[in-house]
Amino acid sequence: MTAAARYYLRLLTSRQSVLAPVLFYLAVVALDYSSPGGPPRLAEPHLQAGAITAVALMPATAWLTRLVATSESPPFAEVTLVTLGGRRRQAARSTAVLAIAVVLTGVAMLWGGAADPAPYPAATVIALLGMHLAEACAGAGIGVLIAPPLRTRVGTAVAAVTGLTLVSLGVPWLPPLNPVLQAAFHHQTAGLPLLLLVTGQAAALGLACALVGTSVARARRPG
Repeated sequence: MTAAARYYLRLLTSRQSVLAPVLFYLAVVALDYSSPGGPPRLAEPHLQAGAITAVALMPATAWLTRLVATSESPPFAEVTLVTLGGRRRQAARSTAVLAIAVVLTGVAMLWGGAADPAPYPAATVIALLGMHLAEACAGAGIGVLIAPPLRTRVGTAVAAVTGLTLVSLGVPWLPPLNPVLQAAFHHQTAGLPLLLLVTGQAAALGLACALVGTSVARARRPG
């Protein structure tokens, strides 16, 4: 499994198309921390800026999942399918995508620390990590639904990710995005338990989407 994940990570990072979601995410991070003094930190636990970079990770990771699934030519895809099986291959692909998401999370948190060098409490650091990784898991799972072996055209995939992002941002408490923003911006007094709930909700949604996508692909496979 480790070798397969490294294989997909190498394929993914060698594609120029990977620049689009990565640069999109870095642009959001730069915009989030663009004020001279960094983002406003008006209340505990100072999670507003981190919540924005966390939710931006979802669409970026969803598109990375599609890119890693299209990184192989059809003959090589058949070889990896036979060698690994559908679920193990998807797990390897998701591991490669989440490895990039971890790097992007680190960049976002370091950028935030540089923009506002005041020390963050340990609970805040843990919450920031949890939000980013949960949204990354959500994006990786959602990406399975728009990636091969499911037959989804590029335009349909773009529309699906964009539409879900906009709807989840706009509809109160609709996972995976709005609950994180609600917890960080409007319900800080609820503290860590609410953040754990909404981040767990986002990660669970990603896992459910991945399982559904893998099961549908397996059911449609000939033979």
